[in-house]
Amino acid sequence: MKRSTLSARDFTLLKATYVHLLPIHPAAPSPVLRRLPPEYKYADLAVAAFDALVGLSPKYFTVDSHMTLAELSACPSKFSLTVPASPPAYMRVAADIYRRVLAEPVFSMV
Repeated sequence: MKRSTLSARDFTLLKATYVHLLPIHPAAPSPVLRRLPPEYKYADLAVAAFDALVGLSPKYFTVDSHMTLAELSACPSKFSLTVPASPPAYMRVAADIYRRVLAEPVFSMV
């Protein structure tokens, strides 16, 4: 499967954009993950967006947040983060997403 290449510079730009957007309009960054096409080639961008958001605001994803945990829980399968031979960063993000979702009592009993 072909994947996009997100350089360190691109990640820095994405994070800088989020630094400026979060205080002004907290809902603005979540559409990046929501609107990306469900393809493996966008996994780099999805992982970078997730890492940037969590790095800036660890509590960004909650049950009632701008991108709910229910929506977030679909990301690992949407971007095929756990397919065999995925990079370790993909597996790390998928595990972090599942950990966040299952930490909520509402979802851990489902």
